[in-house]
Amino acid sequence: MKKSLLVLFILLVSMSVQAQTYYYSGGRQLELSLDETQIVVRLYDENTLQSTQQTITNISNSLQISCLQNFGNKMLIISNINQNAAVFLQNLQGSLTTDAEFVCFAYKLGNLPWYPINEIILELQPNVAISSVLQMFSGEVILARTLQYDTYILKVNQISRLFDIANQIYTSGLVKYAHPDFIAPITLNNSYNNPSDPTNLPSLCSNSSKLYNISPNPASEQIKIGVSEKTTTVECPILPPQIKSMIDSKEGITFSEVNIYNSFGALVLSAQTNKAKEFVIPLKTLKAGLYLVQISEGNLTEGHQIIVE
Repeated sequence: MKKSLLVLFILLVSMSVQAQTYYYSGGRQLELSLDETQIVVRLYDENTLQSTQQTITNISNSLQISCLQNFGNKMLIISNINQNAAVFLQNLQGSLTTDAEFVCFAYKLGNLPWYPINEIILELQPNVAISSVLQMFSGEVILARTLQYDTYILKVNQISRLFDIANQIYTSGLVKYAHPDFIAPITLNNSYNNPSDPTNLPSLCSNSSKLYNISPNPASEQIKIGVSEKTTTVECPILPPQIKSMIDSKEGITFSEVNIYNSFGALVLSAQTNKAKEFVIPLKTLKAGLYLVQISEGNLTEGHQIIVE
């Protein structure tokens, strides 16, 4: 009897630990809770979308499936799960072994939905090489992209290791910050939202967008906005074809306006930057929280999330 109780206690503790997922932001832990009402799927190839949807429907035809437009048809959110969520997740993982990079539950940061990506964004400390970080996790991570200001995107092979690896990188002292990249829905007010406008910002924006970059993130006093070095590999399908002409022009990629919205969709900061390639915006007037940064040049617009501490 005592042995049975001990096993039950260990199982309960294990379940509790798994539910307390966190990552470091500004030197403190941000706690996330597991959201078993939604499942995130990232595909290797968007051409498998139709067959993937059929596979999901075969498991249950009552599910709602939506694509995250920042990732073309590679990122899916599955909701309306009306069965045992853990069993359904396990069945789905088994069915999509060859087509999906990962299949996992979503999370919540407070009341905000938080969709993980199998990537970590980090900024190195001065005089630290990215190879020092990669050597810590040989075979578990690869260098996905190099941004400006000693900022890098790492891809994690197993989504189950995302938080552990991000936290170990941060506590190693080799970086200024390291946290999982993620997608969080932000609802803008009606005066800004215009679904008929093809350049309208999506409600879901990723930190790993490639046209512009923001550093540091999280931030407390200011952010520096710059043009990404890899402007020719833009994948975000919301951006119109004019990007190529900007890349080929004499000025190249620039931005002339920056607007920052809070999580309620209210405009809290705005700056005219006149075809800048780099611009610093003070944040001292903003309260701690999640914000959407809209960076624009003409009718081209890109959205980023930042955390203000």
